[in-house]
This record gives sequence, C-alpha cells and structure tokens, in this order.
Amino acid sequence: MKKFMVILVMVLVFIGNAYSGTIATFSDPALNASISLFNINSTTKTVTGGWSDAQTGLNLQVVFTGNTFNDVFFTMTPLVMTAGSLTYDTTGAGTISFFANNANPLSATPLLQIDFDSASVSFGGISGDNSFSSNGVKFSGSEIGSKLFSEEVFAFSFANLKALIPTNNEKGYTATAAFTSSAVPSHVPEPATVAILSIGAIAILRRKTA
Repeated sequence: MKKFMVILVMVLVFIGNAYSGTIATFSDPALNASISLFNINSTTKTVTGGWSDAQTGLNLQVVFTGNTFNDVFFTMTPLVMTAGSLTYDTTGAGTISFFANNANPLSATPLLQIDFDSASVSFGGISGDNSFSSNGVKFSGSEIGSKLFSEEVFAFSFANLKALIPTNNEKGYTATAAFTSSAVPSHVPEPATVAILSIGAIAILRRKTA
C-alpha cells in the first residue's frame, strides 16, 4: 500500500508543475524620455508610476493564459522610499493594477493586479542600471482567476532616465520601463484530475486486496 501512495503523490506533484515561468510581460511602450512610466523623487522620497488610458502602446502579454491585450493602462499606489543601501532604496506595501483599454478603474476588475509587501528601487545613476522590483507578491485579476501561485515576482527595468533637475541627478529622475513577472503554480490539481487519480487508486487497492 505504501508504494501506491507514493506513486500517487508523485503524479500530483508532476501535474502541479505542468506550468512554471512567465506570467505577464510588456515591452517599453514609451518612444523616448518625454513620456515616462515612473517618477523617482529623492527629495520627497516617493515613487509614483502609471500609464494612463489616454496613452497607447502598452501591450500586455499574459503568457500564462496566452492572451494579449493592446493599449492597456495601469495604476500604482504612491510609495514612500526609505534608505536601503548605496545601490537601492526600499518602499512599503503597494498595489499595481493593469486594466483593459477604456475600462473604468473604479468598477472594472483588473486584468492583472499585483499586491506586494515591499519593493526595491535599485539605481546606478542616470547612466547605470536601474530597476523596480518587489517582495511578498500576490497576483490576482481576471486573467489569474482562482489559480494559486508561489514564488511570485515582478520587475520593471528602467530606461530613458531623465533627471528631475538637469543640473542635479541626485534629486531624482523619471523613467520609461519594460515589465516582466513570473511564478510557480501551487501544487493543487484540478478537481477532475483528483477524481481520475482517486478512482485509479481505489481500483489498484481493490485489486491488491482481492
């Protein structure tokens, strides 16, 4: 009996791992530094971001479902930065929500919503590598549905950095960005899969005891 139980558990884990990788992504929608996605202000210690519904070019590829949504917009709760190290600052919790074109953000369900406990804003200066990434992430939204994940992460890679004050790069900057996210599905098999495996296990046990 123990051997059959081990085989059953291994099958469940294998099915739970059928997908692992990118959840959603988009290429930088901005043509140049004149239209930014993020504002990092070192004076007020704030990070703000978003892409309005009036803007175009943000095409969200939801790799997890195979769907692509054109001219998406997103909102983000303003974040407060605290000192981290010489190469990054940290923020508190926040939410980023992606909406379909022309959706009402006050009533529509986001295509993808990202809730996070904290984030890191790494910086290498105007000419260095800068990014915005997170910790304690949870994905939800209409494209996620009831799926459960672990190891959820996302990151925005900054580009086209432009100093808020041209003569003083240390005061902060605006940036355009590309986006990626990934996760590992939790090992929870579909109900139909559980039923099939249970029937098979019962049949094996009956044959064993016959």
